[in-house]
Amino acid sequence: MSFARGGLKWGWRVALFTTSYYGMVTLVSVYREKSSIYEYLAAGTISGALYKLNMGLRGMAAGGIIGGFLGGLAGGASLLIMSLSGTTMQEVRYWQYKWRTDRDQAIAETYKLAEEEDEPTPELMKAHDAKVGEKITLETIKLEPEQNETKPQDPKPVHTKVAEQITAKK
Repeated sequence: MSFARGGLKWGWRVALFTTSYYGMVTLVSVYREKSSIYEYLAAGTISGALYKLNMGLRGMAAGGIIGGFLGGLAGGASLLIMSLSGTTMQEVRYWQYKWRTDRDQAIAETYKLAEEEDEPTPELMKAHDAKVGEKITLETIKLEPEQNETKPQDPKPVHTKVAEQITAKK
């Protein structure tokens, strides 16, 4: 059980570190519209310093130096792989966006085809859709009070009515 507690503590720290590191790298490179080693160095330095925030200035300095070094290694390796493959981060982001939009469009078309191929809509459903429309809101219900066949209710509560009847009999 103690391993689980230690694992949970370690897990959220690693998640915080990696999220801050890659978040900063992505944020700066998208803002600048190009990728370079500087984003990786800065993100590693800042993330390392934040990770050791509880150890004071000396700990933050050591964490920043180690984070900057490791960020430079990771950034250098990442940029080297991209240059050897002949791609850039802008192309990678473009294709990720394109694939996501194509996938969403294919899903929407599949749903549309599935709706068309289903059984014909019963007359009751057609009449309901014609009267109510696609969205049911309180405003549409409030706009048609003459179609509501219930009688308006008396605003007085029942116990008040009973009390009035008793006093009227006396």
